[in-house]
Amino acid sequence: MNSEKAHWNDAEVNALVNYLYEHRLEVGDGGSFKDVTFNNALTSIAPLLSQGPVKMGKMCKTKWSAVCRVNHSI
Repeated sequence: MNSEKAHWNDAEVNALVNYLYEHRLEVGDGGSFKDVTFNNALTSIAPLLSQGPVKMGKMCKTKWSAVCRVNHSI
């Protein structure tokens, strides 16, 4: 896996959020998405890449956690 830091543009973040919203019924018992859902989100994000390494499922999970923290602090 590439250790370069992921750079997210607005379109990628929007695509991730929209994908997870559309798949919200896949949330597990712990209240979080399973890794397979984050991996499947890559098909929505990949065409929007403008900078940095290709996104991986773990990067999507990390970005989702950050989006949730920001939304809870507003």
